[in-house]
Amino acid sequence: MNSLFDVDAMLFDLDGLLVDTEQLHWKAYRQMCEHFGYRLDWEFPLYLQIAGGSAGGIHEKMKKEIPQLFEGRTWEQLYDVKRQKLFDLLAHAEIPLMKGVAKALPILARAGVPMVVVTHSPKAFVDL
Repeated sequence: MNSLFDVDAMLFDLDGLLVDTEQLHWKAYRQMCEHFGYRLDWEFPLYLQIAGGSAGGIHEKMKKEIPQLFEGRTWEQLYDVKRQKLFDLLAHAEIPLMKGVAKALPILARAGVPMVVVTHSPKAFVDL
């Protein structure tokens, strides 16, 4: 046990904890809608509220507000387009660290605390 932090290890989620990607996710959803000829009018603060409210919040709200987007398409098909739009954005964007990360990681490293990144994100996303 590390006496300085009294932990065996630190587990960090990648997306939204280590790196600030929420703006890119928001833009990818907007681009996904545009890809199919629709407009997502949510401003970023509303997107954050919806995304943070429940796991299916974005899907549910889109289906309610833009039902024609789902005509002949499943959520999985729509999400595949969103994922590709996100990869395109990630490939051309500088992805900032979340506030405090640049200071915290070296402190933990110097203290000898083992650190691991855990994520639900696909490997291609992590590699970027």
